[in-house]
Amino acid sequence: MKKLKFLVFGTIQKHSAAKNAAVEELQKTKDELNSVRAKYNEDKEKIDILEKEKKMAEERIKSLENDVLILKELEKKTTTSEISTSSKLNKSKTKSHDQHRKTKKKKSSTQEIKKGKITEILVQTTSDDDFLTKHFAERSHDLKFYDFPAYWKDNEIYDSLKQVGYIERLEVKWNYKYRTV
Repeated sequence: MKKLKFLVFGTIQKHSAAKNAAVEELQKTKDELNSVRAKYNEDKEKIDILEKEKKMAEERIKSLENDVLILKELEKKTTTSEISTSSKLNKSKTKSHDQHRKTKKKKSSTQEIKKGKITEILVQTTSDDDFLTKHFAERSHDLKFYDFPAYWKDNEIYDSLKQVGYIERLEVKWNYKYRTV
C-alpha cells in the first residue's frame, strides 16, 4: 500500500507539475495577448486621430480652394465694375459738367447785360480720376472771390487759385478797379 500511495502520489505530483506548467504557459500567453490587445487599442486610437486630422486637413484645403475661387470672382467683378463705373463716371461728369456750363452760360448772358462783362477763362482739366476721387469731394462747390486787382492778368488769378485747390471752371467779372472771380 505504501508503494501504491507513493505511486499515486508521484503520478499526482507529475500531473500537478504538468498542470502548473500548463497554467504558467497559459498565463504567459494571456499576458502576451493582453499586451497585444493594449498595443492594438493604442494603434487603433492613433489611426482614428490621424483619420480625423486628415479629414480636417481636407476640409481646410476645400475651404481654402473655395476662398481662392471667391477671391478670383471678386477680382473679376471689381475689375469689370471699376471699368464700368469709371466709364459711367466719365460720362456723368461730362454730362453734368456740360449741363452746368449751359446753365451758367445762360445766366452769364443775362448777368452780362445787367452788371458788366463776364468772361470765362479756359481751365486745364485733369484726366486722372483716381487723383480727383482721393483728394477732392464728389460734388464741386461754387466759390466767389471779390476784389482782385484789375491789373492782374487772368493767368495770375488762375495760378494763385490753383494753389488753393482744383478748379473746374473760372469766370471773371470786370468792375471798375477790381475783379470778381
